[in-house]
Amino acid sequence: MPDKARVFIVDDHPIVRHGVSRLLNREEDLSVTGEAENSAGALELLEKELPDIVLVDLVLDGESGLDLIETIHERWPDLPVLVVSMHDAPDYLEKVLKSGAKGFVNKKESIQRLADAIRRVLSGKVYIGENMMDVLARSLASDEESDDEKVSELSEREMEVLELIGQGYKPRQIAEALHVSPKTVNSHRENMKRKLDLDSTSELDRFAIQWFSERKAA
Repeated sequence: MPDKARVFIVDDHPIVRHGVSRLLNREEDLSVTGEAENSAGALELLEKELPDIVLVDLVLDGESGLDLIETIHERWPDLPVLVVSMHDAPDYLEKVLKSGAKGFVNKKESIQRLADAIRRVLSGKVYIGENMMDVLARSLASDEESDDEKVSELSEREMEVLELIGQGYKPRQIAEALHVSPKTVNSHRENMKRKLDLDSTSELDRFAIQWFSERKAA
């Protein structure tokens, strides 16, 4: 039996890390050898022992996963990074690839798809999930500005807030879900209104609900 490929997971949700780790460790050729919840923890552990591949979420408890990917790419150019995220807007794919990552898997995908993506990236290829390819194709086929294009200026955290608003979460519930203060959520909402050119919180709520519903139905 050849040595298993060593996988490192960076995600700020412990349940996600532990769940993915447990399932990947069942694969004959893969082994999760480390975990971190933020950039500082990830970089500290990577300095000690480099894995064969790093899985990174785009939002890390107030930090940008893209910044971490860029740092990893600068320090260890040959260390492949695979993004595993809930976001699937076409604009994110471009940002992910420009940051130095070698692929993108949506968290809605099965663990087998994730394992296959890891293998593909380890073989030197780029992996883009089917869901992202569909979203990208629909965006390219549309002559009108899509909702995904309208939100392309939002940060990763703002995108996450938008998705929660679209699911019907209230500001306090969003704060609890993201482990931030209600004041921080309100600040995100104000920034989102400005970037989306919306005049009121009710307009933002309607936009978020419609945007989320369309993505869910796609």
